[in-house]
Amino acid sequence: AKAKERAEGALRYFPSVLVKNLNRNGAYTVSVKKGAKEGLHSTGGYGGPSITVAGTGRSAASVMVHEMGHAIEHTNPRIARIVAEFFKRRTQGQKLTESKKYKGARCYKDKFADEYTGRVYEHGGGNRGVEVFTTGLQKLYFNEDGGHEKDREHIELIIGLLLGVK
Repeated sequence: AKAKERAEGALRYFPSVLVKNLNRNGAYTVSVKKGAKEGLHSTGGYGGPSITVAGTGRSAASVMVHEMGHAIEHTNPRIARIVAEFFKRRTQGQKLTESKKYKGARCYKDKFADEYTGRVYEHGGGNRGVEVFTTGLQKLYFNEDGGHEKDREHIELIIGLLLGVK
């Protein structure tokens, strides 16, 4: 229960208009799976939209911020478009490589603070940078991977997106 409270408390990191927009198509449910290795964002299916958070303590809050980022990007076409443009510009001319850090992941390295930011998926997300917004939020709020210092442009993109929400 404490991990779920901490995860749900991560909502305070977002402008209220973004949180309100998430629930247009049904309220998101949040669950915590302590033994899980990663979080999960689902836009629907059985039981409606949901976010599953892995971990406990601060890591649960960080995963919640990450998965909320997916939900926000999914429900905000403006954010999705700007993130896709940023990703395309930053990765143009680069080679997609197998990650050494994240098993089974294919990433563009660029100068991201963490290669996961450059991850692409074979399914739905395609080659549009679906981890840019999510990892940027984690770096902004938790300074993960030294994100503030290592990739200032990425952090500035996230701040700009959050300030520009309508």
